[in-house]
Amino acid sequence: MGYAIAEAALEAGHDVTLISGPVELNPPRGAQFVSIVTSDEMYEAVHRYAHGCDVLVMCAAVADYKPQRVSPAKIKRSDACLTLDLIPTRDILLSLSYTDRQFLVVGFAAETNDVEENAQKKLRAKKCDIIVANDVSSAEKL
Repeated sequence: MGYAIAEAALEAGHDVTLISGPVELNPPRGAQFVSIVTSDEMYEAVHRYAHGCDVLVMCAAVADYKPQRVSPAKIKRSDACLTLDLIPTRDILLSLSYTDRQFLVVGFAAETNDVEENAQKKLRAKKCDIIVANDVSSAEKL
């Protein structure tokens, strides 16, 4: 979705900075492209580039959680149970809620129930200027 929004903005004559994790898409021609891999890299990139924009579209969230520890090598199969401890990632959208920002923030809310109510809550809690609610309750199961 972010790539389509970037392309539409470029076609409308806007300057675009696209911050993206790994995907099988080519960045739109004419966009400044910032490649990231981790949620921490996304946080840093958004904060680095947000101050120079008029509108920040946050159309896809990184994972809400990440592993507490990352193994430097492959974890080999064994008969023992493996427990994966997760910790919350930094909330990038919430981190932009400072009062002196000079740009609009568009957030997205993927919801499975009470879509309108939950999107309204997110709009207020994250101090977005606009929220786009997506009902993902009927999304096809993989």
